[in-house]
Amino acid sequence: MIWRRRRLNSKLSAKERQDFNDTIDETLLTSPGGRQYFASIIDDNNYVVLVAEDRDKIIGYGAGHTRATEDYRKKDVILGQVETMWADDKYRGEGIGKEIVEKIEAALRGKGVNRIEVVASAGNIKAIDFYKREGYEEYDLVLEKNL
Repeated sequence: MIWRRRRLNSKLSAKERQDFNDTIDETLLTSPGGRQYFASIIDDNNYVVLVAEDRDKIIGYGAGHTRATEDYRKKDVILGQVETMWADDKYRGEGIGKEIVEKIEAALRGKGVNRIEVVASAGNIKAIDFYKREGYEEYDLVLEKNL
């Protein structure tokens, strides 16, 4: 399972790097640190990892986790994050992403999360529109500049 998620995450990272953000290091996932990270989250109770299959072929996956709440937030805010989500291009528009996100949200709700975030590349309009349709709203805006 770990190697499958790393392989799928590599596809996602390559697409993100190519289409939206050239600062992404797609080799991280196959590095020793990347392998250690994926091995550690399998047994981490704060994480949920889901895989969508069609006749034993992986067609999508998603991962989410609880996360520390910033000090400036109200103490009753318990945060979670949809860390990553991917669906095979051939299956997009069939509700796979919606189902994965709903299941991640339900699992995190079961862990006490009452507010959830997702980070998307600013240029990834399709992903942003998808998450907005799922009820996510803009909260922070991060701007960067090359020096």
